[in-house]
Amino acid sequence: MATVWDPETESILPETGVEVAIEQDSELVTQEVVYPMLSQTMGFHYGGNFSLAGDGSYTVDVTVGAVRTRRTGGFRDRFEEPATLSVGFDYARADRDALSVERFDDRAGTRDALAPMAMGGFPDGKLPAADALPGTLLGTPTSDDATLATTLLDNPPAGVDGDNPYLAVSARTPHNRRVIPAMALTATVRRDGGMAAETGLTRTLDPELGYHYGATLDVQSGDELQLTPTVQPQVARHEGYDRRDGRRRTASLGRGDARNPRRRLRGGCSSIPPTGDETGRRAGRSRRGRTPARSRRPGLSRANLPNSFSRPTEPRR
Repeated sequence: MATVWDPETESILPETGVEVAIEQDSELVTQEVVYPMLSQTMGFHYGGNFSLAGDGSYTVDVTVGAVRTRRTGGFRDRFEEPATLSVGFDYARADRDALSVERFDDRAGTRDALAPMAMGGFPDGKLPAADALPGTLLGTPTSDDATLATTLLDNPPAGVDGDNPYLAVSARTPHNRRVIPAMALTATVRRDGGMAAETGLTRTLDPELGYHYGATLDVQSGDELQLTPTVQPQVARHEGYDRRDGRRRTASLGRGDARNPRRRLRGGCSSIPPTGDETGRRAGRSRRGRTPARSRRPGLSRANLPNSFSRPTEPRR
């Protein structure tokens, strides 16, 4: 696995190509593109399984491409060139076979979350807490499996044109705040019973907002804001985040009183597309090839939010 990150801000870079080439005694053993993945314990990373030529010493060359995501603020002119890192390592099958597996049989079938693992000095990949995001927090609508922390800035970040306020949606897992990248969102503003504006949100990397989906948008006091996913996250998922479903649902937020930015705004959603199975799973049992039943819960009304969100949990395997 490889984690690509900015050492200045410790921001994870979710959308860049990564290729791995492994050599032994200057002879190529294997070479592959590795894919973006989401793990409860390791967070967002690029990874793949490789076959080696037996015990011995190897050299791995990791090539990282330029970042394709729109960059704003201090990231505008950065991450534009590819780079390659070479690292040597020793492999012994006996060491691999000696790796331990921790089981949680006493908690099988219960809802819980695996804690992030120590990454040896690398950033843990958590997004900023919702209330630490710049701007006015409009709410954190949730579905079974994801949180959309939605904030509104008076002005767009440097690198984005427009005179309207800037809407930023930070999609993350609900407990470990792992980034949910490479999806598509449309924002719709409804006013006086009709649609006032609609726009797609652009995947954006910003040193203050982190990885988010954003656009300038005319949002006024009393408007209803709807967020509609049109493409599900294009990222592989480790066990615990592996459930998928084709349904796409709309999250709704109310802007509240624009004259009082300290007021927490009403709003919520009944559901948005799932981004992984964060319901309980039997320890030690594989469910590959099976789609677990969706967790059912009542829809949420705008009157009782945001203090009554139902927050599902991540599994402990």
